[in-house]
Amino acid sequence: MAYLKSDSTKIELWNRNLVSGQDQPVSVLSTADEYPPDLYWKDEETIWIITGKEGKLLNVASGDLIASQEELEMDLRKVGQGKISELTESISFHEWGLDLADVWPRNRKEYIRDIVRLHGNLNYRKAIVEELGNELEAKDIEKILDQMMDYQNSLDGVDKMNYEIFSEETKDLLKKLLERK
Repeated sequence: MAYLKSDSTKIELWNRNLVSGQDQPVSVLSTADEYPPDLYWKDEETIWIITGKEGKLLNVASGDLIASQEELEMDLRKVGQGKISELTESISFHEWGLDLADVWPRNRKEYIRDIVRLHGNLNYRKAIVEELGNELEAKDIEKILDQMMDYQNSLDGVDKMNYEIFSEETKDLLKKLLERK
């Protein structure tokens, strides 16, 4: 079982260790406003949105967005994240009822910076590509890919290697968008 704990400075994701029966922190999220959201599929009908200060659940069937500071129970045995991603890959977040501008309003330049710097998680960056996709021209996409390469080249050692690894899926999203232009 995974759930959130919150106080005034952070949101923590906890998981119960089934062997020891003890709760263990999985990750701690700062509540600073500058952090973009992470988007996760809770199950086949619900998107879990974690922003810097709060967790929200979006029910894609009803469109209800529910703020939640209480425990979020997730039975990962029901539907695995990989299976959900596979089944929903062709469906945009917008089609599911998620309007990124409502959840995390930013201007185009800020969204592009979030892509280049790999802010948020892959789903967040996918939502940005979906949000900006129609207004981006081929030269804009090429420029973003160039900015990503420049940013990667500005890094050293492990940071550069990590960026190269973790940016691949985002680059693939942009390349697929470029092919459609």
